[in-house]
Amino acid sequence: MLTSIGLSVLLFAVQSTSSQFAWAWDAEAGTCGYRQHSSGRNILRISSTPGSDRGMTISVEVPRKPSEDDWEPLQQVQLAFEPGGSGIASAHIFPGRDLKSRDIRVGLGEDGRRRFRNAKAISISHPQIAPITVPVNSGPAVLDAMTRCEDVSMRKWGIDPLAWRSLQSPPEPAENPSSWITFNDLPVAAIRSRVGADLITRLQVDQNGRVVDCTVVEPRNARGFRENVCRVFRLRGKFAPARNTQGQPVAAPYMTVVRYKFQ
Repeated sequence: MLTSIGLSVLLFAVQSTSSQFAWAWDAEAGTCGYRQHSSGRNILRISSTPGSDRGMTISVEVPRKPSEDDWEPLQQVQLAFEPGGSGIASAHIFPGRDLKSRDIRVGLGEDGRRRFRNAKAISISHPQIAPITVPVNSGPAVLDAMTRCEDVSMRKWGIDPLAWRSLQSPPEPAENPSSWITFNDLPVAAIRSRVGADLITRLQVDQNGRVVDCTVVEPRNARGFRENVCRVFRLRGKFAPARNTQGQPVAAPYMTVVRYKFQ
């Protein structure tokens, strides 16, 4: 369902002026994402989870060498926007879409997202990987498309995007929410059948940073998964609360996507 939303946003918002580059809708459930094709070997993707934070993830798909490992965290990655300056970030290496590629994924905060808007190229360097430079085409247009997609998605999930964007800061998890859920939290029936699910989940976080409500907004038929996920978030979820324009802690929603996958 999100795919149709993303496509309608993309078609009128992102018009590439170069035949060498083009952005296309490319997202997992619960995200807004776009892929830039180029004539080079490296493919750039950007994505965000609406109602989560105000940053985004950039992912560069690069050719994979036989000796290289996947699922590898990288600390102290040098990330440079041209123009826009440089900084230090953390990254992860994930398997690519086939055995010949792998993804270098870097999380950007709100400041990084602003830098991306005006960048003409992005460079990533680290001692464990070969230096990567990818051009960026139509940065403002694709970010505007992403913002529209986020707003449409938040409304669909019961969040007022204007109120959410007016916060000084949204709720921030005390740690990665994926660490709160373990294999033992899976429904027994799902383990036996090896059936996975992508659960788009809305949490209500109070002014003290506690999860006081939890709703799996999609898919609505994920019985067993819904109850387990919300039980875990209520029990283990800890946040720095949202803050309003005066800097006071306030209650606010937070979106997250829980992906159960069996290899």
